[in-house]
Amino acid sequence: MKKILICLSFAALMLAMTPVSSRADVNGWYLGASYGRSTIDIGIIPKEPINVGYKIFGGYRHGVLAVEGGYLDFGDTSDDYLGLPIDIQLTGMDIMGLLILPLGPLDIYGKAGMMWWDYELDSAGGSDSDEGSDSMAGIGVAIGVGSVRVRAEVEVFNVEAINEVAFFTLGATLAF
Repeated sequence: MKKILICLSFAALMLAMTPVSSRADVNGWYLGASYGRSTIDIGIIPKEPINVGYKIFGGYRHGVLAVEGGYLDFGDTSDDYLGLPIDIQLTGMDIMGLLILPLGPLDIYGKAGMMWWDYELDSAGGSDSDEGSDSMAGIGVAIGVGSVRVRAEVEVFNVEAINEVAFFTLGATLAF
């Protein structure tokens, strides 16, 4: 137990001594794009369909904090429910804050914010559409050299018209 406490204390000391951000290439404006898989749980389909989606975003980073916003397209969900075809489309705009733990060329971060969404459902039984705003949160990791970074993220969106949406993406950013 004593060895574990010593190791944890040493790790905490090393993290505290890590420079917040002494490199100019990580601070400032950036643009990015990500591509990945989304799951949309609407509660009536027994399994959650997996879709291919994308997002385009931009932001501003200063040290361990960043503000980011963008456009998201979660892909087109097509499935059958009780023998009837269902088509679901979800898009949105988001804005969020990021808290970043820089570890050399590697960043680990958490994010939270809001998404303004537009939802459309078409089926043989009719159609439905809705729009609104709800919360979102996520975690990610980024690695890079200079102004180019590659990142992987998991984001969860609490969309009122849908039970839950998860987005797993891989993307890149370019700082300028």
